[in-house]
Amino acid sequence: MSDLSLLIKYSFQNKSRYSKKKKNGKERKPTNPIISIILTLSISATLGLILAPIYYYAFKNSAIPLTKFGIQSTYNFVDIIFSSTYIGLGIMFLMTFSSYLVVNLYDGDMTELFLTMPIKRSTIFLSAAIDSLILSGMPLGMLIPLSIVHAIILKGSIIASILSITLFVYLLGILALIISMLLSLFIGKTAAKRTAMLMSFGSLLIYIISTNLISKIKTTDPKVFVDGIKGALNFILFPAFPHTQMINGINGNYSSIAIMIIFSIIFTFVFYYFSNKMDFGMKSKKSSKKIKNIKISGMPLLKKDLKLLSRDSQSIFMIFYPIALSAIFFFTGNNSITFISIMFIIIAAFYSAYLTIIMLAEDTKIWPLPRLFPVKISTIVNRKIIIPVTIFMLEYFAVLIFLGIKDKLDISGIFFIVPMLIIMFYSSIFGARLFLKNPKRDTKQKNILSTKEIFMLEGVSMGYSLIIFVLLTFEQMLIKHGPFWIFKNIPIIFSHLIFLGIPIILILFILSKTRKEMNKIKKLIESWE
Repeated sequence: MSDLSLLIKYSFQNKSRYSKKKKNGKERKPTNPIISIILTLSISATLGLILAPIYYYAFKNSAIPLTKFGIQSTYNFVDIIFSSTYIGLGIMFLMTFSSYLVVNLYDGDMTELFLTMPIKRSTIFLSAAIDSLILSGMPLGMLIPLSIVHAIILKGSIIASILSITLFVYLLGILALIISMLLSLFIGKTAAKRTAMLMSFGSLLIYIISTNLISKIKTTDPKVFVDGIKGALNFILFPAFPHTQMINGINGNYSSIAIMIIFSIIFTFVFYYFSNKMDFGMKSKKSSKKIKNIKISGMPLLKKDLKLLSRDSQSIFMIFYPIALSAIFFFTGNNSITFISIMFIIIAAFYSAYLTIIMLAEDTKIWPLPRLFPVKISTIVNRKIIIPVTIFMLEYFAVLIFLGIKDKLDISGIFFIVPMLIIMFYSSIFGARLFLKNPKRDTKQKNILSTKEIFMLEGVSMGYSLIIFVLLTFEQMLIKHGPFWIFKNIPIIFSHLIFLGIPIILILFILSKTRKEMNKIKKLIESWE
């Protein structure tokens, strides 16, 4: 355990952010890396805590025995509802965590150093796993609160519930480690990055499939309703799944708890035994001796940025995730243009800024070479701001066209285009300014920004998006259906002033902030040059 603590300290040392000097001239100590990890994972936990009460109030009265539907089973209706979520989030965690762990093992600067130390290889593996949890902990952060809500609805034994949930989470974690260990035997550094991206999208696809299974039971036809449950029951509550044994344990089946304990011990032994025999040497393909002709074409710097984005799994995921999420909402029945547009914009605003930061970080790795390019540094920075904005705007147009055709040419999403463009542009500029405040920061790790900077960027991009587009949605509802909710009791003109006036004021404020941020960037570029 002491070796693991030591590795974590060294592994995360470069993640510590040094604060600016105090007024008395003394430098502050770097932020404790463990605190940074906890703060980062708290984002995932927050999402789960927001989702938990929604599930509770939606399904608190759904602990109905399936025998009432004529189905011979010991499970309740709520077990099927939650199980579909466990499958989706569980697979997402297993696939993303294992692939990111392989990337960290092969792409980590500290791995080769650790191998020279008298430390067990399983300990090196675990230290890399903690790093990977930061990038892939979101599904787990949602699973834990949901499983607690499930236990509350079932009114199971407190001790049995705590044991079952703890063993369920542990089984997921140890299974992810074993999957990572198997993947590392067959793939190298480049393949690991590609696998991380492919598995992230694969998990989304599997989530769509598992969610559609449960959607079959949402019908008013009793026969179809019962048949849908029977069809889903065999897969969703398959005995070999860890969540099935967890549900049994919550219901007081201590034999299921014993089964989870036994398999936890077996999987732990398998992991420690084989991980200590692994070769963590860097794998790479033999370099080709063929001489490639260099082709000179127009806009080389633009093509350089696009190629860098296409080679980075994290960037590819960010580029396609908003449109993939839109597809998930559509195929799971949430095909409202307004709802999909809001979700797309909220995510794209943050990702637009982060893609700008990733491209800027790539230039710092080859600095001062960019100063020799026949282009001003300000032009290079501006292109990195415009590229992600253009990509997401084109994606949004594609989503609007598809949804417009499917929804009888509903064009309500068009009203979001101008404010979306303004917010994304400002978000990218704000992200560039955050990065340029300290362009010499460590860019070898995935967490380019500090935890504080990430919260600032999320607050700006997602906060403005949520306020503006929710209010614009209310304005559309007011125009189509008239006054609603508490706004029935006030003159309609005041409702228009709220729903339309506040977004206009915020947009004008953002435009003024955009100009100020651009001026700040100019000064930072001068100091960078």
